[in-house]
Amino acid sequence: MKIRMSLANLNEALGFASTVKPSDKAGLSAFLFTVSDGRCYIHSEDAADYVRTEVQVTSIEGADDGGSFVYPADRVDALKYLDGWIEIESGEDGGRHWINYRTEGGAKANRSTYNPRSFNTMDSAIAEAASEYVYPTILLKEGLAVTDPYTAPNPSDDESQLSCVQIFDKTQPDWAKGDGTMYAADGNRACYFHCPDFAGKGISIQSKHIPRLASFLNKCQSRVKVKVGKTMTFVIDQVPDAQGGVRDGAVFGWVLHSKLHQRYKYHPSKFDKFRLRVPRDYVLKTLKYIKSEMKDANRDKIRVVYSKPDLKFLGSVNKEMTESVAVGCSPQALEDGLESGDEFAANVDVKALIGLFEASREQDVELRVAFLEDGKKAFFRTVGKAVIGDSGKTYISAADAKEPTYECLVTHFTTSMD
Repeated sequence: MKIRMSLANLNEALGFASTVKPSDKAGLSAFLFTVSDGRCYIHSEDAADYVRTEVQVTSIEGADDGGSFVYPADRVDALKYLDGWIEIESGEDGGRHWINYRTEGGAKANRSTYNPRSFNTMDSAIAEAASEYVYPTILLKEGLAVTDPYTAPNPSDDESQLSCVQIFDKTQPDWAKGDGTMYAADGNRACYFHCPDFAGKGISIQSKHIPRLASFLNKCQSRVKVKVGKTMTFVIDQVPDAQGGVRDGAVFGWVLHSKLHQRYKYHPSKFDKFRLRVPRDYVLKTLKYIKSEMKDANRDKIRVVYSKPDLKFLGSVNKEMTESVAVGCSPQALEDGLESGDEFAANVDVKALIGLFEASREQDVELRVAFLEDGKKAFFRTVGKAVIGDSGKTYISAADAKEPTYECLVTHFTTSMD
């Protein structure tokens, strides 16, 4: 089989395919090239993830019934330094598989390679995946960036769902109230990223797959298709075609995780006793001051004290006390119309509290605080709205944008410490 293509197209396609560094069970690292119906695809797979991308070719010879060859992964970097077209020829001679290439500039190489029949594609699994949704790419990117930090890094097997980011839908009764919400939790903290464009489009992804998926999404167009199969989920770039529509482009896939969040939980607003507007940058500066004062002792627990209208943060190390400057707040009426409370005190993890404010896109952040009936356990959360455009830009309102926008409600949650 012989194929010709531009090196620019080949290197771009290999950049997509390199989202997953190929590796099989025998330790072989190579990209699988397949030809079908006049189109050429590059496949890359390891034990957890899979990528397929198409490379545009100018000619194909000797592949009337399809064909395939394998290109060693440790040899592709050299192709970045070549220009013009490249012609790759592949074949088998006495059980030895080989590939040769020549380029427009006269560069040549020949080498032995692996048996392509030792490598797999996911073509049939992609075609058979039954559930299919279309997402704005920016929403997946933003949602994953916001929620992934709230997953647990090493949960026990009994709580392995804590390593997942999950979009709830209505397929189970206990998920229905969270329809359209991307969610992650580590047992003490939680993040909710709700957008109507997620409604009815449930998926889950373990945190270990997210960096590769995020890298893949950065290369995609404004829309991606998601197909959920029996054992894998696939994200497919939607590429503009010559007729003004879209066609399937590159594919990223990951193995489904067996354990999901059993139910959607969101702390009801009726239990909030305090609702405060807090200046984001100033409270972050103050929290980081307290954290810095305590870093030598490797302590994270601080005390939050509110006396209307000021917040203060106290740190204690070996009986030495540090008290922050006061952060002025604007009390807001609670959702039931009652006034926000006048004072409270609680212990909290300073890193978790910093996380509540750092993730906010707003300069004035809404902080809500609730207590259990015994007054000992406190719940802190920040709640904010974001209007995000396809470009990733944030707007005050959709009316200010000249591009498609998506309104999202984002909640960051953490509990107090004993």
